[in-house]
Amino acid sequence: MNGKNYFPQLKCTTSLSEDGIIAVTDDEEFSFTELPSAPEDTLKFLALLDGKTAMVDIIKKKPSAISSEDAVQLIESMAQHGLVLKNIQADFLSGKRAILEIEDVQNKLLHQLLYKNIFWEKCKEPVKVPVNVYIGMAIENYHLLSRGSSFDAHALYFHGSRKARETMNNVFCGENGHCDIILSGLKLLGLEEQSIIRSVPLPETLGLANALAFWSANDSLFFFSTLEVLEGKDSQVDGYVTAMENSGKISTSFVEIIKSHSLINIKDKHASLGRQLFSNIPAIAVADVNRMKRQTHLFIEICDAFYRSVWDYYSQTDNLLRVA
Repeated sequence: MNGKNYFPQLKCTTSLSEDGIIAVTDDEEFSFTELPSAPEDTLKFLALLDGKTAMVDIIKKKPSAISSEDAVQLIESMAQHGLVLKNIQADFLSGKRAILEIEDVQNKLLHQLLYKNIFWEKCKEPVKVPVNVYIGMAIENYHLLSRGSSFDAHALYFHGSRKARETMNNVFCGENGHCDIILSGLKLLGLEEQSIIRSVPLPETLGLANALAFWSANDSLFFFSTLEVLEGKDSQVDGYVTAMENSGKISTSFVEIIKSHSLINIKDKHASLGRQLFSNIPAIAVADVNRMKRQTHLFIEICDAFYRSVWDYYSQTDNLLRVA
């Protein structure tokens, strides 16, 4: 039992009987004959259950004739019958503090796992990256962005904070049509528009999109916490774009179009989007923060699988557009 979070409150009237204590609610009457001490001492103890005093303090004030173990057992027994409300208080953090704690987990996992991904390791030597990998990343980004409404839209109805909801709505409106930017770049390379639209994303791309859609619909808070990673929180310009620029292996016009999308995100400060959203949420239960920290492991693993799949597939194929 956590004494700091336990504030028991008596939800009945009690009085002495010939052989114990009688507890009366609006609907029922209970008789207690097996008591931890004399009925008078037990009655004094029950009077301490005001819903405002923590259990640790009640234990300090209890009659000496009642042991701590017996006191706890009595409360548990009465709570089972609705005679005592246990009043387990939830601990809360501010939204700002919550996102910082989640970011600590993100940063650790990003440096331990994602940034050591084969895709990002290979991008450190841009000239050695096959052209099809650069194009393939744009194709998979197109597939993600074209499905953006399937995950962003659900979070528009977040009820925890009006300001956070407004921020998310503004982001949704601003992101509308971003897939067309990537599409225009791919068309410059000679890929046919309808062929791109009808093509099939890699399973890992679809897995990431589906995970985001699930979290957006069922756990908007956690979805908010993923946005900075998705928007490239640790770079001014996407490292993939920088690698393409430095490779000298792909059309400058294509690079500029893909870079323009990255610059929009920078202009709109999407790299700090999680903090913007969480700063407008006054309080988040510690239990929810801990849950989100645990889920962050899964999220980063899904992102890691996404980038690995881009390298594994596009570095080994000339078939840029997959079909069903």
